[in-house]
This record gives sequence, structure tokens and C-alpha cells, in this order.
Amino acid sequence: ALEFFVTMHTREWAWNHLERPDGTFRVWLLVDGVRSEALRVVRHADRKGFEFVYPDVTNLRVAYDVVFPATALKSTSRSVQLLVGGPPGRVALEWRLAGTVGANGGAPRTHSLMEARRAAGSAN
Repeated sequence: ALEFFVTMHTREWAWNHLERPDGTFRVWLLVDGVRSEALRVVRHADRKGFEFVYPDVTNLRVAYDVVFPATALKSTSRSVQLLVGGPPGRVALEWRLAGTVGANGGAPRTHSLMEARRAAGSAN
């Protein structure tokens, strides 16, 4: 399995429920343009212990374990994106893989919808 530890803050507290199938936001994995659904999303209600390893876990953020099928990633994969999106907005964390899977692809790059629109020359 491919596992991600995600922390999330939303403007409206009721939006912060990645674990719900009917939640405001959903999470997907995009590998070389092929989208995969999460197998499991676990919300961590108890934040004790996380703050030492993950300083982003605060009372204003929610922590999640997000699990995707290992079959989504191939030895020839070149790009992996973790997508979180819904009607209020979306964000993509991207890893560009050098060579084979497991090679150091560098730090993730964050792309927001607003940045993508700016790059495309759109004001909306």
C-alpha cells in the first residue's frame, strides 16, 4: 500500500472530513495521469504524540492517514500527485520521480488552483 500522512485546515470546520465519502473534500492519487481512489482514510481524533514529529498537527488542523493501492505505482512511473479537492478549492502535491520508483524525486511541489490560473493568465 501507498500511505500518506496528511494534515488539513479548512475555513469551515465542518468541511474538514476527508474520511467521509460525502465530505466536502475528497482525496485521490494521480500517477502518470491515472487517478486512484483511496482505499482507506483514517481521521486521527487524538493528536497526542503527533506534535513532536509533525508540528503541523495543531488544534486548528486535522490529521489523516490516507492509503492507496500499491498497484497504482509502477516501476516506470514518472509523476505522482496527491490531490485534495472539492467545491471550495483544490490542491495538488506533486513528486516527479527520477528514473525508477524509489529514487529521490525531491521535495513535493504545491500547486493550488489559484496558482494554476495565474500561470494560465486567468484572473478567476
